[in-house]
Amino acid sequence: MVIVVIVLGLICLALLELNKNRIWGSVLVVLASAEFIFIWPRLFAGSSLLTQAAAWLGFLLALCMIFYVTQGPVKAHPAVDAKDPRTTKV
Repeated sequence: MVIVVIVLGLICLALLELNKNRIWGSVLVVLASAEFIFIWPRLFAGSSLLTQAAAWLGFLLALCMIFYVTQGPVKAHPAVDAKDPRTTKV
């Protein structure tokens, strides 16, 4: 279980780095992964399969929300420099 959480955290950190998210995203992913590793044995170790699946789904949802919330500003770039590009030179 710990190895799976670490691998998921590393994948999320790599995606955050490739998407140029803010540094807070990396910090939140590390904190969420550490919290999930810490909480799992105390709350979900002896639970039913449905409860464990819900916990994993919540963890993945938290990682996705961190990815979405810490996304940097998006700046639209025009495809061409001309203001009214009806024809282009090829």
